[in-house]
Amino acid sequence: MSQASDQDQDPGLELEQFWPGGTCGCTSSIHANMDKKALWNTGFSPAERSKTECRRSRSFALEESLAGREKAGGGGYGRGPRMGCASKDSASLFVHELHFHDTKQRVRELSQETQLKQLMVVAVTIVLVLLTPPAVAFNVDLKSAVVHEGPENSMFGYAVAQHIDQSTNWVLIGAPRYQTSQPRVERGGAVFRCKTDSPNSCQEVPFDNTGNNYVNDRGRDVYIEEKSNQWLGSTVQSSGENGVIVACAPRYVYFSDTYDKREPIGMCFLAKTSTTKYERFSPCRREVDRSKITDQYHRQGSCQAGSSAVFSAVSFSILLNCSTRTLCFLLTRLARSGAGSEIVCVCWCLSLPGESNFNNQGYCQAGVSAALSKDGTRLLIGAPGSWYWQGQLFNYDTNDNRNVISKTPEGQPYEDDTYMGYASAVGEFDGNDEYEEYVVGIPKGGNSTGMIEIYAQNMSVIGSMKGEQIGSYYGSAIAVVDLTGDGFDDIIVGAPFFGNVKSDAYESGRVYIYYQTKKRKFKKHKVDILNGPSSQSRFGMALSRLGDINYDGYEDLCVGAPYGGEDKLGAIYLYHGSNEGIITAPTQVIHAKDIAPGLSAFGISISGGWDQDFNEYPDLLVGAYSSDKAVFFRSRPVVKVTASIITSPTKIDLKKEDCNVFGGKDKGPCLSISSCFGYSGHGLPDFLHLDVTWTLDAKDNTTRPAEQRAFFTNGDNVFTMKSTEKILREQTCEVIEAYVKGDIIDKLSPITVMMEFELNQERFMALSGGELQPILDARVPLYTSYTTEIKNDCGDDNICYPDLHVTTIGVTRSHNIGTTSNLEFIIVVENNNEDSYNTKVWITLPPGVVYDTITNSRSPVPISCGRLESDNKMVVCDIGNPMKGNTMAEFTINSTPTNTNDTQDRLVFLLFANSSNIEEKVEDYNDNHYSVEIPVTAVPEISLEAKVSPEYIVLNTTNQQKVKEERSVTHAFQLRNQGTCAINETILQVLWPSHDIKGTALLSLDGDPLVDSNTKCKVDEITPDNVEKYKDRWWKDSSSGINRNGRKGKDEGTSGKKIDCSDTGDYCTVIQCHIGYMKPSSVFDITIKSIFKPLPFLKNHESTDMYEITSVASAKVISVPYDFKAVDKSKFAVVNTDAVTIVHTDKLKPAGKGVKIWVIALAITAGVLLLILLILLLWFCGFFKRKRHEDEGYFMVKNGQSSYIDSKIVD
Repeated sequence: MSQASDQDQDPGLELEQFWPGGTCGCTSSIHANMDKKALWNTGFSPAERSKTECRRSRSFALEESLAGREKAGGGGYGRGPRMGCASKDSASLFVHELHFHDTKQRVRELSQETQLKQLMVVAVTIVLVLLTPPAVAFNVDLKSAVVHEGPENSMFGYAVAQHIDQSTNWVLIGAPRYQTSQPRVERGGAVFRCKTDSPNSCQEVPFDNTGNNYVNDRGRDVYIEEKSNQWLGSTVQSSGENGVIVACAPRYVYFSDTYDKREPIGMCFLAKTSTTKYERFSPCRREVDRSKITDQYHRQGSCQAGSSAVFSAVSFSILLNCSTRTLCFLLTRLARSGAGSEIVCVCWCLSLPGESNFNNQGYCQAGVSAALSKDGTRLLIGAPGSWYWQGQLFNYDTNDNRNVISKTPEGQPYEDDTYMGYASAVGEFDGNDEYEEYVVGIPKGGNSTGMIEIYAQNMSVIGSMKGEQIGSYYGSAIAVVDLTGDGFDDIIVGAPFFGNVKSDAYESGRVYIYYQTKKRKFKKHKVDILNGPSSQSRFGMALSRLGDINYDGYEDLCVGAPYGGEDKLGAIYLYHGSNEGIITAPTQVIHAKDIAPGLSAFGISISGGWDQDFNEYPDLLVGAYSSDKAVFFRSRPVVKVTASIITSPTKIDLKKEDCNVFGGKDKGPCLSISSCFGYSGHGLPDFLHLDVTWTLDAKDNTTRPAEQRAFFTNGDNVFTMKSTEKILREQTCEVIEAYVKGDIIDKLSPITVMMEFELNQERFMALSGGELQPILDARVPLYTSYTTEIKNDCGDDNICYPDLHVTTIGVTRSHNIGTTSNLEFIIVVENNNEDSYNTKVWITLPPGVVYDTITNSRSPVPISCGRLESDNKMVVCDIGNPMKGNTMAEFTINSTPTNTNDTQDRLVFLLFANSSNIEEKVEDYNDNHYSVEIPVTAVPEISLEAKVSPEYIVLNTTNQQKVKEERSVTHAFQLRNQGTCAINETILQVLWPSHDIKGTALLSLDGDPLVDSNTKCKVDEITPDNVEKYKDRWWKDSSSGINRNGRKGKDEGTSGKKIDCSDTGDYCTVIQCHIGYMKPSSVFDITIKSIFKPLPFLKNHESTDMYEITSVASAKVISVPYDFKAVDKSKFAVVNTDAVTIVHTDKLKPAGKGVKIWVIALAITAGVLLLILLILLLWFCGFFKRKRHEDEGYFMVKNGQSSYIDSKIVD
């Protein structure tokens, strides 16, 4: 009989997209985007009631939905549980997952008596991601991986198992959509056995070569079974070496009773060692034949049962009388307030009210999972479709396929649609060692959070665990592994659709590890959790025991994430066991891209735990069905190297220079290094080669060669040595000679010898002929080290506690800004306790100050100072290594200010004394710090110079015409800032003799004074009426701060009557200029022009023939641009100068005869002789022996207090 007509199939949807034997189906686990809501309506017309059909829902899920993973997961993206039926007079509600595309679904079903008008359901899914850290590679070898490729689109690799038959190693690979040679069978599926040492060396296992069986019914041949799309190879199991093999076809269809009712009951085949006989196990077929099924039973299953769901507050208007096992019953019974965003809706396959007599197993789909005992004598077959998809378990004796030892009965109605038997495994959980117990997954139990149950051989429940998240499909994958090595099996459960509500990712997956105690209990508080690495990775969809893959005494675990990795092509994660449980960080992660291009869905199936290359380490088989491939991995032998190192002597005596190396070029104490090696491990040769590196004085691998203290004797300044060493299983040792330099700086830190090693693979390959290379144990450090102390005088405890104290004396009193005069102070360092090693004084210079040198050092050992290359502001002085206890050192530090900041009112030097060894008490560090403060002051210096034109005026009274002519007289003054600091404001005042004492004009101003453009001068005429106002402003010479620069315009030796403002009394002109900012070396010029009238002058000045007409200029600094505390304005400079014009009133006498030359020569010679005699006389009297005045003392700042001391040196 053929399958249902494809006319009911929507366009673009392949028949095999759903589970139910090619008839119809739906997705059971719903994972919809929270931002999307889907509404599905169901409506039935009278015409539809008479039809027996199942309308397929539209689904635009990704291509991976073709692989409905009956063993590990649900949903449209990738694999999921898909079981179905084709029955009459049944109603179905389909809810499909939403991923990246909008999904629309319209379902039309039939009822016999009641019409369901309309139902709306909102499906919301929360999907999240949890990340796990990456891991480094360990002993699963990737280079030797063997990739087997099956027929295209056969789903080759969907299920895998390792098998050993009569010392021949095979890998079993299921291809559930393989097109066999069976007559009239479309894609019935197959199992292949492949060699482990060569790719694509596979052959089909002939479990069934026949086509569909048929019977003669009233003269016509009627088929009683349908093997097309039965998915043979979707479940493959082996009991191990020389054991049995089980392969199942859970979509196998049987036509019961009148041969017109499709019963997807499933079937399993059993193959025993070295036989070609294959036995069939189909427990539900026998139940169907026995029950005399009627149409009432058959109405049970036109769709796959979905998991039960928890609904939040959704309004339903159903005017029905709800009864058990009806649609309205389940919707109302499972509604729960507060479920909120955690709803995961799934599809339902139920009868309408009144149809409740469905109590048989026609849709059991036996073989969705299967498990074999270790000895192969017991077989558990999971049938999740029995009893309204409660699920059922069948326990067989593999030696008798006709009788079931035990099976589970029908449960309570609330257990409907839970899929018991979806996954299964065997383990020892009750202490009866005769036969193992079974662990069974129920991924939709516990209100769709999932659960597992432990069954004894008689199918009684002896334990259970529940999941924590709705729709996570907890229990869809199970493994049993003794992770702690205590002899008690532990249970590992996968929940591949688990998501984290705090993340935007979804279907990241989670794995739970439960540890069995000695009392055969599982502590719920002792549960380890492994979280999936990324969104949609479905971490935990496949689980497998690895055996002890690294031979550390603990079994290990492999977890598949078939859509993991950045490229979503799949990955597997290897975890090691330990006495504390699983090590939650993976020791190795293998991605599909690491193996070969084109692999996808890598990790959908895993089988491990068997050594198939005879190197004593279990190997690994991984399926990648989406690319029709499977990969066999070999495990590398693990080498555990035991390495040790020791030096002699145990303490280094730096005074003992017994190593004279390089012909006396260097010397110091000898150091013998003894290195020992051995190794252990399984499957290893009798010897190995290690590449060894020794490093001397290895301080965190940061020691620079310039600071190196230890060297090997076989080379010049060699402190790293490499060698390839042959090592045996028994420990062998060798000695290497080294030495320590005697003049090292660091005499406190111990000398560390580091030894690193790795396997020399090249020599192994050359000697082994290409065998799989061993690898060093990742848990054992690949290095070892030994530390040797340096002998010192620190007593029995070898610990010295110094007590350093630093202070200063003889500090420079002050610094005049702008000057470069030397700054100095004496640093005194004391050590009042035990020896101080590598003792240093750190001096932080103020900005703009440069270190020069040190002088006058007094210390038991030489003192040296220098600037740090990395920081020119820091000066480091080595005081002693060691600086003995109860000793003192002092030295004078000299520095020069070059570019000090104008805003600093003091120069602060920070001192800190420390050593390599710590001080005993925290309070001992209080006197290790000290600060020196030198006040900064500003002392402005100015000069004032004059220039006159003309310098002489001759009034020849005998020439009346000339006397009447007026003369022009100019006096010019130049003010210069000749100091090192800037000046903010200066006042320049000129007293100009414009009139004589009688009020007669002398030098009448010819216009305003000529000055710089940015300066303004004020001119005031002094008369008898205002003379008192100006007298106080006239500056006189004084002994405080007044500097007379000299007079301009009068020859030395001339003499005449002076005429200036002091002589004119009440008549004078005052010119006053306020001068602004003047930087050092800048000048200010003022030029005063006047008219001299001879006739009025002669009338009042006839007593002498020569007069000095004098103008007096005075300048005073008012302010400087520095707000320094040490600035003393009373000491600001005041300078004066005169400008003189000489007036002669007598007639000039003609010049006499000149002096003869011999007279001049004689006079010069006599003068030189006289000078020589005078110098000799003074030298004889001791005149040139200069005597110093007593030192004025030194200025010292200590703890913020200023004082003077009488001596530079304080004893």
